[in-house]
Amino acid sequence: MITLYPFYNWPVLYLFIGGFLIDFDHYLYYIIKFRSLNLKKASKYFLKPGLKDVLVIFHTFEFMIVFTLFCLYFNLYLLLTGYLIHNILDYIYLYKHNFFNRRASSLLMWIVRRV
Repeated sequence: MITLYPFYNWPVLYLFIGGFLIDFDHYLYYIIKFRSLNLKKASKYFLKPGLKDVLVIFHTFEFMIVFTLFCLYFNLYLLLTGYLIHNILDYIYLYKHNFFNRRASSLLMWIVRRV
């Protein structure tokens, strides 16, 4: 991101927000599930084997669609770029390690499985 600063100035922070802060939903999930604010334990929780069907809301297809439309409407292309790069890298990681069942890809389907 520092290398892009001369070209975009302060808006390069949108890349950071879209590409890094998207993972706040992991921490949010941990807070809701365990009623704990312990960031260290939350980090360890998501690394443990056997995790299945975790709902991280900012990574669902429904959120991706809404967020993409929001960014396009308000011309927030750097924010969208950071978000999409993050998701692409996540899916590459999930595919490489065969972890697709670890995370719910759709909010609607996650709800249906719970009913």
